[in-house]
Amino acid sequence: MHFDLADLRLFIHIGESPSLTQGARRAFLSPAAASARIKALESQFDTRLLYRDSRGVELTPAGQRFLKHARLIMRQVDYLKSEFTSYGADSAGHIRIFANTTAVTEFLPEVLAGFLAKRPGVTVDLQERLSRDIVRGVLDGSTDMGIIAGPVEAAGLQIMHFSTDRLVLVVAVGHALAGPMPVTLK
Repeated sequence: MHFDLADLRLFIHIGESPSLTQGARRAFLSPAAASARIKALESQFDTRLLYRDSRGVELTPAGQRFLKHARLIMRQVDYLKSEFTSYGADSAGHIRIFANTTAVTEFLPEVLAGFLAKRPGVTVDLQERLSRDIVRGVLDGSTDMGIIAGPVEAAGLQIMHFSTDRLVLVVAVGHALAGPMPVTLK
């Protein structure tokens, strides 16, 4: 069996897009090249990963499982890169954050500006989402952390106080940020 990280990244883009064409565009591939790579993955696993029709693509149950594993593998690759970049001169890495409207507009611009000024090698993908989608994103690995308002009842999440507006940082149990130490983005 052979597939590379580009295949996993492509599959994640397609799984998070309504169409193969949009997923291919996010991966900087032509739709034909993306389709060929997905067909090669399906051939290697001897199972269909996507339902394709004129309206777009939809993940099969096997595709949903593959997407979960692809996200986990890519998260581990990101952790590996960030751990070894600490040995270099500048810190580098990528953080995916889903946050509610209040956090995106009121709190995070100032917090992230200070954080990124001290870490020019770090990139942040900040996306505004609804609370239920933020929790789901943390649980399924499509985001590294989430910021929501209100109480959170979700098994498998580490919840930390974020602000006086009662926003909380949500990470999966076992995540690098989960633990007894307070987390600040300074």
